[in-house]
Amino acid sequence: MTERSDLLVIGAGPAGIGAAVTAAARGLDVVIVDLAQTGGGQVYRAPPSGYRLPPDAVTAADAAAGDRLRDELKASPARCAFRHTLWSIAPGFRAHTVGPNGLAEWRAGAVIAATGTHERVIPFPGWTLPGVIGLAAATVLLKSQQVLPGTKTVVAGCGPLLAVVAAGILNGGGQVVAVVDLAGPGDWFANLGAMASRPRLLARGLGFMRTIRAAGVPYLFRHTVV
Repeated sequence: MTERSDLLVIGAGPAGIGAAVTAAARGLDVVIVDLAQTGGGQVYRAPPSGYRLPPDAVTAADAAAGDRLRDELKASPARCAFRHTLWSIAPGFRAHTVGPNGLAEWRAGAVIAATGTHERVIPFPGWTLPGVIGLAAATVLLKSQQVLPGTKTVVAGCGPLLAVVAAGILNGGGQVVAVVDLAGPGDWFANLGAMASRPRLLARGLGFMRTIRAAGVPYLFRHTVV
């Protein structure tokens, strides 16, 4: 299958959807490609197809925002190719994917890569044992399926996902034994200016920290799991 468009957007997270919707509103023929079964990315990950949450489920605070984003994409004339894995882009913006119906080629006048980030797990003894998962995998369980990664958990690593996952576990009724942060307070304060430029995100981060502190969870700076 070969499809042509003015613009190919790779990734249907917030940035990709924003780009696709904006470009389509200005008259461009837009195709957006993503591995997932629907839009939202990691931040606004939707439940799996056919998955139904119980009525009393404690949904993530950004679940409604994710639904609005998906509705915006659905109302847009942009074409969506979900469940497609991109494996090659050739000169002339010829992109090749593998999807539900096999191989496909997408030819576009321009490409926007909104592929987000990926998790890097540093190997340590025991990291492949059952019950050891990455922070990104934990966010998938918490956000899209409302499932705790464990009833008693150590949250370890580096970066803002530590607080997101720890607070999500606590809000879901789980226990966090400790948060183990490779960075130190000085590393966070050194970036305070950049964080202050996004006051809404900074406020959310402080809210996660308040939840962790209120639960009495030990927060170990300059530590790592060995």
